[in-house]
Amino acid sequence: MLGSSYTVGAGVEAELTFPFLLEAYLNQRYSESGTERFQVLNLAYPGESVLRSSSRLENQALDFDVDYAIYMAVTEETQFVLRNLRDVVKRETENVDPFLLDIVRQAEVTSDMTADEIERRLRPYADELLEWGYREFASFAEQHGIVPIVFVLPRTGDTVSQYNNEWEHLSGIARNAGLTAMNLKGVYGSLQERNNLKLAPWDWH
Repeated sequence: MLGSSYTVGAGVEAELTFPFLLEAYLNQRYSESGTERFQVLNLAYPGESVLRSSSRLENQALDFDVDYAIYMAVTEETQFVLRNLRDVVKRETENVDPFLLDIVRQAEVTSDMTADEIERRLRPYADELLEWGYREFASFAEQHGIVPIVFVLPRTGDTVSQYNNEWEHLSGIARNAGLTAMNLKGVYGSLQERNNLKLAPWDWH
């Protein structure tokens, strides 16, 4: 599983993270069917978008016998994409993919601009960046015999309508990139219970 801090499980015990719970569920469900045990590797990193998922798969997953790669998208995923490319510009990162360099050129952003200005100029390209990231993720996984999947996770503070809108947006982009997208609506239970899930009044993790 790849993704951002929601997948990492920031602020909760390891046994309560999404990858751990998925692993436990799969092993419990198939424990009596003769199926081999499942192991879910948590390769997520705080603030990381799909732009970096192929690189993380290549550097951390290929030593294992990986069957599936799950990218956990969250609502407002576009913000992670913009921040990741903004950081590339600000740090003047080398060896950047030509597609991303072309977006930077079209947006006319430079490292001496403020972070807010860079993000503002990149925003019109957000969906294009997302679809490119999903295509790269799908292509890399399939080249190595791995089945790529996208989960679309609501944040704990999302209303039903907010999540539905984001699901339509993100799942559409994922499908355009040739990926299977899975809806996680209702994963936290009722809306009335959401406040009990927050790490702190100011932290919706």
